[in-house]
Amino acid sequence: AGCAGVVMACYSAAGFTWGATFSASAPASILLCNAAFGKCQAACAVVLLGPTP
Repeated sequence: AGCAGVVMACYSAAGFTWGATFSASAPASILLCNAAFGKCQAACAVVLLGPTP
């Protein structure tokens, strides 16, 4: 769920399977999906690993 669900939907919409390995020639749509996944994971890490008041 969460970030993984979003990236799986993104890959499916682009016609690919999440988890497949791409070389440097990955389509732009997949690079955008990966970038969005990275931003989502980073945002979750800030919340989960941040100090608790």
